[in-house]
Amino acid sequence: MKLTTILFDLDGTLLPMDNDAFTKGYFKLLAAKLAPHGYEPKQLVDAIWAGTAAMVKNDGTQSNEEAFWKKFAGIYGEKVIADKPLFDEFYEHDFENAKKEIKKFLKNIIEEFFTLRNTYSSNDDLDDDEELKSELALDDEEDEADEEEDDDLDDDEV
Repeated sequence: MKLTTILFDLDGTLLPMDNDAFTKGYFKLLAAKLAPHGYEPKQLVDAIWAGTAAMVKNDGTQSNEEAFWKKFAGIYGEKVIADKPLFDEFYEHDFENAKKEIKKFLKNIIEEFFTLRNTYSSNDDLDDDEELKSELALDDEEDEADEEEDDDLDDDEV
């Protein structure tokens, strides 16, 4: 039987899921970018979560972007409006590094999939696993290079 469908369980309903690694990596990168401009990492993270909550509670009378920045500016003051280009620059350039965390996260999900698949499938069903892993970009050499770069970052900063 050839595998034709992959379901991603992004909310942890079917497989255990821990997205803390991505969130921590993302906030660490953002805090490193903004700390030199007066943004204390913990307060920054708390303010971003508050802005995110404002978007979730948005009743549609304003855009989610407006809801976020209104809440964020309420915490940091109007200075953040002048600093918006710093945030834009982060998302245009530096956020690329956070994608490495996403890749690690997805790799863990895919490995869980193969573990479950191997548990419940016959050997005949497993013939295409290596090809499928390759198509899903599970490249260990690239991951090892990414991990070496990550070792340079201090996990305790955020």
